[in-house]
Amino acid sequence: MILQEVAQWLSITYSNNKLLSGIIYLHRITDNRMEGTALRNLRMFQSLCGDKVLSNVMLTTTHWDVVDQTRAVERETELRSTFWKGMMERGAKVKRCDGSRDSAWKVVEPLLSLDRIVLNIQKQIEQGMTVSDTDAGQVVNEELLNARKKFEEELDALKTEWKAASDEKDVEMVRILEEERKHAEEKLQQVKAEQEEFMRVQIEEMRQKNEELQNKIDKAHRSGRWFTLLTKALVGGVATFAGVPAPLAVALASAI
Repeated sequence: MILQEVAQWLSITYSNNKLLSGIIYLHRITDNRMEGTALRNLRMFQSLCGDKVLSNVMLTTTHWDVVDQTRAVERETELRSTFWKGMMERGAKVKRCDGSRDSAWKVVEPLLSLDRIVLNIQKQIEQGMTVSDTDAGQVVNEELLNARKKFEEELDALKTEWKAASDEKDVEMVRILEEERKHAEEKLQQVKAEQEEFMRVQIEEMRQKNEELQNKIDKAHRSGRWFTLLTKALVGGVATFAGVPAPLAVALASAI
């Protein structure tokens, strides 16, 4: 799972006192719409960073060298006025990258002199949260649940329309609805696969935490402090299991 890999890297760098001065978010200007996975990734990115460090974020649009400039400007305007507006109001900057060395440097250079920051997800993992328990994980969980519900409802509606068209012997409409249903089913299966992947990761995280707990209990038992530690562990374990979120999956950031 990409979020887990990124979170692990951020956690390691943080524990080694290597802090970031900036975060670059990449979005292809060739993408016609901001929806589905792209929109989910954007919300996750915001939660991963946290509002307090958005002044160190560079929202970067790529592929300007392979797109009609008029349409690209229209898409950039939409991003600025809607999807990125909230982050920009909190200090995030916007840059274009056309694939050249010069444009890439213009994206990176302003971030080098900024103060070092600690991301929201770094703080939460430091506090002992699993990736799925963090704000970023919770956002993706919510988004996946909503996406699954949306596609399931869409499929139900398409099946009803398909039956009506079939009863009326409207061959062309039946063909169109079959294509739309196939597309919706593919989206639904993708969401289900992401949820299953997140559940696998979540189970692995819980297994690791249980192993760590058992190691602490074994160590405390050998040192004679087993009763106090076990009591604390049981209390903490109840709280942990009570707060386990629903299964989810995630993919990070827009593709370059």
